[in-house]
Amino acid sequence: MNISVTIRVATSQDNIVLAQLGQETFAQAFAAANTPEDMAAYLPGTFSPALQAAELADPQNIFWLVYAGSELAGYVKMNTGPAAACITATKALKIARLYLLQHWHGRGIGSEILNQCFCYARAAGFGAVWLTVWEHNLGALTLYQRLGFKIIGHEDFVLGQDVQHDYIMEKVII
Repeated sequence: MNISVTIRVATSQDNIVLAQLGQETFAQAFAAANTPEDMAAYLPGTFSPALQAAELADPQNIFWLVYAGSELAGYVKMNTGPAAACITATKALKIARLYLLQHWHGRGIGSEILNQCFCYARAAGFGAVWLTVWEHNLGALTLYQRLGFKIIGHEDFVLGQDVQHDYIMEKVII
């Protein structure tokens, strides 16, 4: 199935849609593997409209809204700030979030958006792209490894009361 994928840079007026989309996509991806209590503790604070407004106002953050055809399918949050200590490139772009609504998974949209992120990073002078991914998110791990990311470290991720383990992955793009 050939789907036209487009992106739009998010503006300050997109904080509510980002909050809703963030909560929905995160819950779709991770609710089944986590307790309702941990999800309830995490989602409202992480994806509140106020926090999304603050993240949109931060000049180190870049948000893209992702469309499949004319339908909003997800979003990407990139960050130009300091990288994790294990990142090998001197200037690296972080993909902080790449969230797609569940019914768009498996249709090549994630690969397309990641390739657009790589192009953006190259054009902006970054030598690598990096991200973190939950060790149990096998679909994402497979995608990232297929696109050339390598596991180079790990960090803790706190979801409610649960301390989880994320891999830090890097793809050199020069």
